[in-house]
Amino acid sequence: MKVTDSYAEPEQILDEQIAGMATAGQAERCFALRFTCDQYYLPEAPAQPLVALVALSQHDASAPRIEAAILPYHTELAHELEQLVGQRASLRAFAAAHRAAWIDLAAPMTLAPVQVRKPWGKEIWHTGVEARGQASVSAEGLEIPLPWLLSLAPRRLAGSRPRDLILLKELHPHPQPVFGDLYFEVHRRKREAYIVTHLDARAWPDGVGGVRYGFNAEQQARYGDERAFKRAYLQAVQAYESVRREIDVKLDQRRHQAGLSATEPLPVETLLDWQGHLPDELRATERRLRAAMERFIAVRPVRVGDVVTVPPLTPHGLLHGVGVVEFQTADYERQILSFSQKVLTQSQWDTAEVLDEIPLTIAKPGCADSWSPALGISVECAVKFPDFLVLRVVLASGASLAWEQVLAQMSRAQQVSEIEPRYMLLMGLQGDLQWQGPRASSLSPGKARLFASCCVNGRVYNAGAADATLLLAAPRG
Repeated sequence: MKVTDSYAEPEQILDEQIAGMATAGQAERCFALRFTCDQYYLPEAPAQPLVALVALSQHDASAPRIEAAILPYHTELAHELEQLVGQRASLRAFAAAHRAAWIDLAAPMTLAPVQVRKPWGKEIWHTGVEARGQASVSAEGLEIPLPWLLSLAPRRLAGSRPRDLILLKELHPHPQPVFGDLYFEVHRRKREAYIVTHLDARAWPDGVGGVRYGFNAEQQARYGDERAFKRAYLQAVQAYESVRREIDVKLDQRRHQAGLSATEPLPVETLLDWQGHLPDELRATERRLRAAMERFIAVRPVRVGDVVTVPPLTPHGLLHGVGVVEFQTADYERQILSFSQKVLTQSQWDTAEVLDEIPLTIAKPGCADSWSPALGISVECAVKFPDFLVLRVVLASGASLAWEQVLAQMSRAQQVSEIEPRYMLLMGLQGDLQWQGPRASSLSPGKARLFASCCVNGRVYNAGAADATLLLAAPRG
């Protein structure tokens, strides 16, 4: 089988092959396509030559089935492919022999996340693509990097803006106060939404956690006007930042003595031990100035199941032991207002630069729309931003939601008569959920799936005895 060099975008070749198969009246067509992945997420964006093994099949009036594997291209691989019979079974076996996943774009694609260590805990990126790590798509224990698959079929997988694929993450902060608290930060462009999934009982024994969210109204009233409040807050931040830097210098000396990188997240136990050796007066000053700074910040109580939406320029930061699923626009910009540890990703705080842009009053989100499209099914529009929305669906035991019903619920949430099939992200939160359709599989809690726009009919089914909950996210506009 000859390897074809792409003379256009690879998805255009894919479209042409599908059209050619229909014209020729073929039920199946297989080919190998050499193309290039623009690794925009890496320094200097190096080009990655790839080869896709593609099997198309058409057995009824529905959209053609697209299956593919992707491998790094090299001359020896091309020679091996020339000896290969152009049949689906041969391509799939070749992919397995070269440890590449065989992906069916018409079925839910299992996302293989990447874990990213943080000073405050860890993040799990289900769709994250950047220099620190890239999520993958997996099948039968094998994987393909998500950006490779997006390069092959961007429109089918992510609509018109593949680099804007909704970012789906989990955040797992340490349960220890201070050490598990996230950055207090704002975003100028990015929109975020948290669904609280876990409260560590060691941190929140009464089941009520917290999120730093905006500024303290009582403190604002004390200062009378916005300018005076912000000036006092900035002075408190700068005073704390000064002692924070003094401590960080001493802890960096410890890092150097231990042969550790200055930007490597450290275990909480190590930090506790090292900080225990700091001068008592310095530690007391740090506590006093941190408390003075935090008096300006409001804390919003949260319970498991709560939704916290974060529009642009909303100061926010999860507290220790509050685990969430996060949906956000795929933009990594942020401005750090303060942090109770060393910031490992940048050398300065952004408080003075951005503070004047931040409104002191945060608009309260409207009540979430909810409805019951059928017996045993409850749908809530939990998040509705201009660029994406998230539905929370609860299925009673034995209830199921067909793909056509999913599209109908998305249409209702977006207040349009109908929605064109586009990509969606699905994550199970609890219960024994199953996907019934092509490549039937379990939808385990905490596992995410990508549904391409060419996904064919199927349904999500609750096979358990108790209610099951899932999240569905889709782009808007």
